Amino acid sequence: TLHRFWKKEHDWGWKKFMELSKVFDGFIVGDMLVIKAQVQVI
Repeated sequence: TLHRFWKKEHDWGWKKFMELSKVFDGFIVGDMLVIKAQVQVI
């Protein structure tokens, strides 16, 4: 999900999140949650 943070933005978060069932199906490895994030500062 792409989200730009800037001072004119009224919400400073995301509107949608992944369903918990999808998190358990592929993002849990052993006892760890695997998260990949790409951040671009412009």
